[in-house]
Amino acid sequence: MLNACLESALFFCRNGMSVIPIDSVSKKPLIEWKEFQTKCADEARIKAWWSSWPNAGVGVVTGKISGIIVVDTEEKADLNLFGLKAINTPTVRTGGGGKHFYFAYQEGIRNSVRFAPLHDIRSDGGYVLVPPSDHKSGNKYQWFIPWGTVEPLPFPPNILSVINKDEAPKDWGKKLNEAIGEGERNQTAASVCGKLVLRFREVEWQEQVWPLLVAWNAEHAKPPLSNKELRTIFDSICNAEKRRKKTGSEIGEPSVSEKEGIFTVAIPVTDGMACFQFEDIERTGHDMDALVHCFVDLPGAPQKMFTQKLGISSSSSRDGYVRALRSSFDKEIPWALVLSQACTALQSYIQEHTEEQVMTDILPEETSYLLYPYIEENAPNIIFGMGGTGKTFLCLRLAVSFACGVPFLAQPCYRQGKTLFIDYESTAANFTHRVSMLLSGLSSEIVPDGVESNFVYLNPKGTPIHELVKQIKKIIQKHGIKLVIIDSAALACGGQPEEAGTAIRFFNALAKLNITTLTIAHETKAENKSYPFGSVFFHNSARNIWNAQVARDDESGDTITTGLFHRKSNNGRLVKGRTAAKIVFGQGEISIGSYDTAQFPEEKKNKTKEYLEFLRSNGWKTTKEIADFFGEKPDSVYATLHRKIGVAVVTVGNKWDVIR
Repeated sequence: MLNACLESALFFCRNGMSVIPIDSVSKKPLIEWKEFQTKCADEARIKAWWSSWPNAGVGVVTGKISGIIVVDTEEKADLNLFGLKAINTPTVRTGGGGKHFYFAYQEGIRNSVRFAPLHDIRSDGGYVLVPPSDHKSGNKYQWFIPWGTVEPLPFPPNILSVINKDEAPKDWGKKLNEAIGEGERNQTAASVCGKLVLRFREVEWQEQVWPLLVAWNAEHAKPPLSNKELRTIFDSICNAEKRRKKTGSEIGEPSVSEKEGIFTVAIPVTDGMACFQFEDIERTGHDMDALVHCFVDLPGAPQKMFTQKLGISSSSSRDGYVRALRSSFDKEIPWALVLSQACTALQSYIQEHTEEQVMTDILPEETSYLLYPYIEENAPNIIFGMGGTGKTFLCLRLAVSFACGVPFLAQPCYRQGKTLFIDYESTAANFTHRVSMLLSGLSSEIVPDGVESNFVYLNPKGTPIHELVKQIKKIIQKHGIKLVIIDSAALACGGQPEEAGTAIRFFNALAKLNITTLTIAHETKAENKSYPFGSVFFHNSARNIWNAQVARDDESGDTITTGLFHRKSNNGRLVKGRTAAKIVFGQGEISIGSYDTAQFPEEKKNKTKEYLEFLRSNGWKTTKEIADFFGEKPDSVYATLHRKIGVAVVTVGNKWDVIR
């Protein structure tokens, strides 16, 4: 009894086809097969091959030698794209779950990889496995419509129109096959759609372009865009191309899409598409600054990208950007007009999508904490103090509590999760050493196995936070990060901390991360120790602020006693008084616990501020009434008010009033 694969090989040989033996696992020929692309092996040679490799699969060389061209589709390919699902031509169900569609040979049709999503063409110089060959999955190739039951149909003209029309750009196959990350999906979808629209007649856009775009999105966008987002891009590109054709202009109408604060403007130009991606948009006075990436897809041209900061409303900034575009891309494109349209479209889109909300439509949300009251959830938190206060150790200990679900300074931690530590001041080895010492300072029974995986470290090498937003978001998504700690603000802000613009840019970057953050900052030299070092916007923009002050260092240097004072809470009450931590550096471990605040020295009070708060709350009072309330002498009250604020407070008939 003949080997089943040998029998199949002889069958195809007798039908005038070129047959070769194939390794079923690697799907590679077991022989040098170039000569069999132009001549067929005889039966004797075929029998000798299967005598040497009895388990070989049967390969049929495609193209002119065998009179066939095969469209090879993978398992998840959309067979409705070109009507293949209902076509009546010899068809094989592959071992991998896809299908091979056999068509009559036609001159000029070459091998093509991914001419459409999950669709290939095997012609001259190619081969396919045929039944009953084995597949590495354990399945076999099987006939769906057996050879000989129907004649191979002519090659489909709708596929020809895709692979031959206007000579596909060199990067078209790559564009259709490469995985597209979250930050690039909108602009790439607009580019792919624009290319497809140019390749098909208008009457074919709905039936041909839309399914192709849907299939591309499902296979290559990671994760895929929603159908609503994709349809918006498709309709926008189609409408823009219709208007361009109607007016006869070389420049079409811009389309705008937005995802997570990144805006993509696509404008048809000549036979291609110019795409501008605006990110890191910041308002500076009457202007908006943005980092703008521009790339152009033109037939036959490799894709390039130009990136530069742009003042969107600044004529001088635009002129410089236009000069750079002219030197980078096609000089025939009217770049000044194209860029102007892109900026105008962006500004209009932002204005149109700014919507008011009625309070009855807004669900209330209570303030929540990762660890009360020190880390407010989904908000920028700050802990600041002078050097040597143990700020970094306290923040790392907060991260340890969050990783293990253990208390911090007697406050229970009901949440657990991972922390990303962005370190501008030290090294990865030092970070690991510190966290390991803090974990050793805990009872071994409360430290979960493998807890080290709850800590992720990033050394930004001096790159400011606002330039790392994309990278940090990828890390957050990859590791499931819930808390980001930044050490420290002065080095992370990328500018002079005293400047308002620097602080605003820093907090804009934190907002884009959309995660709970805890920033370590230094202390300003103000007497009342109420503000982090730098612009007042470091204080104004944070939502929850704590000030660390050293109470006592022992002479051995093994212990730091640090007080924590609550300086700001936008969404709740300040914690009155102070809490205190005792940081003990032991042999191979660091323990941090609560310290008896009764032994902690009282914070020096700002008497002037307290007196004024009392007067604002209670109105006219005599110096004696003020003194009685605070348990002090009237002369002391009088001296303090006049010494500190002079004419801001006046005496009228031995009564006080605050001039507002």
